[in-house]
Amino acid sequence: MWLISAALFAVSLVLFTAGNSFPYYYHPDEPLEVQLVTNGETNFHHPLLMGNVTDLVSRLLGNPRTPQHIVVVGRWCVAVFGAIAVVALAWLAFYFGGLLAGIVTGFLVSINPLLVENAHFYKEDTALLMGLALSFLAIAMFWENPSWKLAVFLGVASALAVSG
Repeated sequence: MWLISAALFAVSLVLFTAGNSFPYYYHPDEPLEVQLVTNGETNFHHPLLMGNVTDLVSRLLGNPRTPQHIVVVGRWCVAVFGAIAVVALAWLAFYFGGLLAGIVTGFLVSINPLLVENAHFYKEDTALLMGLALSFLAIAMFWENPSWKLAVFLGVASALAVSG
């Protein structure tokens, strides 16, 4: 399942980032999201995970602080969130149904048109999906085998869901 997870992540990331450099003003919400990152502002209508990760990655890459550069980095971040969600849901299916269920679930989730579309825009949808998918996986694992490590995983996954 580890090799399949790596393949699902890679394929999903390629699919979710294809052509994601279109202008930032094509989606009506992206200019506001970019403004929040460039000005260092936050509000409770836009969860912090996406903006903070985009800001961090943008600073680490040394990209210019222009709206187009920030939105492209942000679109890559949400694509990574979507790819993580695909892998988490595939692991959940593997956990309950075996290898074939994991493969089929991962494939079907990765080509879901709504997920592919949402992963192309700098919006919070894939961050929330990632947090929920990881939370569901953590709940299933903790339910079967309670341990402090799985409790920590569940806590982190829940925090990602809330901040997504």
